[in-house]
Amino acid sequence: MAKMALLIIDMLNDFLYKDYNPSLACERGLVIIPRVRKLAQLAIDHGLPVIYSSDAHLPGDSELKRWGEHAMQGTGGSKVIPELPTDGAYSLLRNEKLDPSKAEGKKLFIVEKGAYSGFYETPLDELLRLLGVDTLYLTGLHTNICDRHTAADAFFRGYKIVTVTDGVEAFDEEQHKSGLEYLEYVYSAGLKNAGE
Repeated sequence: MAKMALLIIDMLNDFLYKDYNPSLACERGLVIIPRVRKLAQLAIDHGLPVIYSSDAHLPGDSELKRWGEHAMQGTGGSKVIPELPTDGAYSLLRNEKLDPSKAEGKKLFIVEKGAYSGFYETPLDELLRLLGVDTLYLTGLHTNICDRHTAADAFFRGYKIVTVTDGVEAFDEEQHKSGLEYLEYVYSAGLKNAGE
């Protein structure tokens, strides 16, 4: 039987709230918060893993040249928004190795990343294999950037991908739609609404 996990990408203060980062806050992302929260609770209620893949940048990360300073490790801007459940999560800091004994029995995880892809130089793949996951439900920001790059690396590693179409967002509708089309066409990602 397939084992699913909910992957929540970059639902961080810096990416959603102008009080944290006026230049990168994605107001369109605010509408997906209740859907992502509901999916996270459903996953928890059904004993499925919920994994936050979250930017936690260090000085010198290449993304900072493109987007400026954002979601710097240890700052309030790099924290998962308070509307989403994180209590008791096993947090894996940048460059930290997975400790299987700490993961045992957990359903909530935070995996810090320093690049668009949640897999790049992180223990995400190792964690998913430890949990027996073969199918990823993608939610979060941004459809055409971090969601897309994370999906690419998931696809290359043999995971089945389902994109929750009303649980992902981008800076504008064109970027969102092109991101969804790319995920479906290139990575055979299933497209489903949160209510399905």
